[in-house]
Amino acid sequence: MLTYFFIGLGAISLGGIIAITWRQLAFVRTHSLTDLSVNEEYLSELFQRRIDLFYERFARFFKHFLHYSSLYFLLAIRRLVVISRFLLTRIERKFSRLIDSVHGRGVLLRGGSVSPFLTKIKDHKEAALAGWKNNKQ
Repeated sequence: MLTYFFIGLGAISLGGIIAITWRQLAFVRTHSLTDLSVNEEYLSELFQRRIDLFYERFARFFKHFLHYSSLYFLLAIRRLVVISRFLLTRIERKFSRLIDSVHGRGVLLRGGSVSPFLTKIKDHKEAALAGWKNNKQ
């Protein structure tokens, strides 16, 4: 509904601009050649001032836009570096724990107390390895 309102408002504004321009052209046509040249100079000065003002404001806007967008870009890069450093540190810690566990220097999972059944299995394994080494010698 609001879209139709703005479309209607734009159509009315465009119609008003066309009507004003049409009226000004009719006024210029009805007057003599000297009035036409004076009127053209007036219109050209008016449009030239408007165009100069537009370019000045556009340049100022673009300068501020470029300044703030570059600042936000640098802040975004800084945050990206901080986040990536945090993630890489976590990944490096996980892989170092895994490598230490593979080489037997660390524990893969840090759990609580070990159940008696697992303790018996460990003792049996150590006894079997000790017996195997004794039989080999």
